[in-house]
Amino acid sequence: MKARIKKILTVIVVVFVVVTLSWVGKTILFNHIFHKENASVEAVSYLKALAKVYTEDDHYIVYFKKGFDGEIKYYFDGKKRGTVILTGQDPFEMHSRNGNAAIFCGAADNRFLVKGKIEKQYKDIVEQTVIKVESWDIIYPIKRAYINEYDHRYLYPKNFIDEYDVKRGDFIPDTIGDKTLYFFEAEYYLNSEAGYMLVSPKRENEEIHWYICEGGIPLSHQKLTEKVRLSGNLPEEDYEKFLDEMVHGDELGEDGYWHYRNFLLIKGKYESEIFNVESWEFVKELYRMDYDDKEKHTGYYLDERDFQ
Repeated sequence: MKARIKKILTVIVVVFVVVTLSWVGKTILFNHIFHKENASVEAVSYLKALAKVYTEDDHYIVYFKKGFDGEIKYYFDGKKRGTVILTGQDPFEMHSRNGNAAIFCGAADNRFLVKGKIEKQYKDIVEQTVIKVESWDIIYPIKRAYINEYDHRYLYPKNFIDEYDVKRGDFIPDTIGDKTLYFFEAEYYLNSEAGYMLVSPKRENEEIHWYICEGGIPLSHQKLTEKVRLSGNLPEEDYEKFLDEMVHGDELGEDGYWHYRNFLLIKGKYESEIFNVESWEFVKELYRMDYDDKEKHTGYYLDERDFQ
């Protein structure tokens, strides 16, 4: 009996040593191939993420779970789980323009630690919990889900996002503070607070004119209705490329084309039949009129290249 126990323990030790050496070998190999000086973002451990969630009220783990409609985004706050929409510094919307965005897509099955605040004012508009993200970390291991076989790599760093991810457009490092609103955010302000209006710009005779959106809904090919005169705080020359329309397809309206346009939620008040704008924000999706398919931008955030 003792001999048998000894034999079992020997096998367990051997397996443990082999697994450990294999893991160490892979780590050394990966560290040799992928240099951390090329890292754009380093991953945090799952244990560290859990510790944050259990000890701090404003931290959540966000992950994907498969459902009938594809991958659904969930959050865990240390006590309960539920479906979620992220606003603010949403990592998925900030870095999700290239195909299915190999890192920031449901198929990659990555987990994120986000710091933020639950916004309860939208509970009557959307079913999901809404968390406004202040900052985020990606949790180790970082996985990639490539769909383009010519751009596929079988070995990649699991502890950081590197230059390859940046070049592919799977990570966009130059996003800046001007983000767009989700429509449910715009809807909340339009229906709950006075002084808000949803408008879209249209170039006529080389001048920008402003129109109120039909039904207050920012569809990318929405028909415009009443023209409105605006003054005050309006987008300046730096935003010129966003103040026109982009024509695609062969199906709509009088000229037979879809007209994609940008929408702005503006706040202000009427003064002598002119709406004096105090502040404005773009409403998602953000279209770039001089968009180059080789450039990878997000539709949720502006980036430094937009102002070069």
